[in-house]
Amino acid sequence: MHLGSYAIDDLLTFTCNTHTPSTGAAVDADEVPGYRVYEDETGTPLLTGSMALLDDANTVGFYSEQITLSAANGFEAGKCYTVRITGVVGGVTGVTERSFQVGAKVNASASAVASVTGAVGSVTGAVGSVTAGVTLADDAITAAKFDESTAFPLKSADSGATAVARTGADSDTLETLSDQIDLLVDQGSGARTVTVTVTDGTDPLEDVHVRLTKGVTTLALQTNASGVATFYCDDGTWTLALSLAGYTYTASTHVVDGNESISVSMAAVAISAPSDPDQCACYLYTRDAKGDIQGSVTLTFALVDGPDTGTSAYPLNTFTATSNASTGLLQANLLRKARYSIRRGTKPWVFVWIPDDDTYALPDILGYDA
Repeated sequence: MHLGSYAIDDLLTFTCNTHTPSTGAAVDADEVPGYRVYEDETGTPLLTGSMALLDDANTVGFYSEQITLSAANGFEAGKCYTVRITGVVGGVTGVTERSFQVGAKVNASASAVASVTGAVGSVTGAVGSVTAGVTLADDAITAAKFDESTAFPLKSADSGATAVARTGADSDTLETLSDQIDLLVDQGSGARTVTVTVTDGTDPLEDVHVRLTKGVTTLALQTNASGVATFYCDDGTWTLALSLAGYTYTASTHVVDGNESISVSMAAVAISAPSDPDQCACYLYTRDAKGDIQGSVTLTFALVDGPDTGTSAYPLNTFTATSNASTGLLQANLLRKARYSIRRGTKPWVFVWIPDDDTYALPDILGYDA
């Protein structure tokens, strides 16, 4: 089966299904299938490993694996690769193969230069035509005759954007203006100035997601280095919600009937080492697609490779863990020096090696919620 063409650093997922030799019925293998990845006709594999059961609760004998097509793993653009998968069912060994290519990037510089050259030639001709039809005195435009401050005079009522439009701006000014415009999108336009200051009880907290909600209106900003976010609100009762990885805060309500200063603190969440010295406390925070904390999210785990202690037997069945409803913190005590496949929702699986540490912040897990 050909899996297509990929680019360097892409993720490649391949699957297989094992069957009973006598009837062809789907069945779990005697042990998880292994795989070997070969480049062209090179006899030494680039990668080897074991696959893992996928959706074991709803399928039989269905296995998957995901690898990174990186230069560090030996992959090269313009090469062809074969994945040889071996599985054993009822003592009978079966083999299947998957092929793919890492595509070479096209060097379009020559054609691009030719196109640009042609375009420049056309522009040059156009400029020549215009020049031929216009006669200007040598001193027609001089500093004395053209003053940009009087040609496009500033007015006292001009906003920052209008001022830039009239007189122009350097790149630093444009960047600052862009930042200000981005800020105005979420901080509101009401008559009341509401300043929210967030600390950990002592020091300011930066990059806290601050949200003020009243009815269908939601304003959202992040705190600056001083732990401050400034909003412009209408009068009314607003609900304040905060989120920051490693901290928790219970939503509160505040009445706005003038300019307000609201000071709140978030409580740090401690990650404790498991009592079992062979386990590591692995954790992450579950969020929605906008980056806000989202509680009660379930992740599915499956052990892929054991810690190679040589003294234990482990199940390959999946298990789950659910994040805290209010903080979004999900913690799972996993075997040290083992490899797990983890997914959010229905797919895909992400493979993670667990370090020999008391605690470990899991990498980002992206998935499709059911």
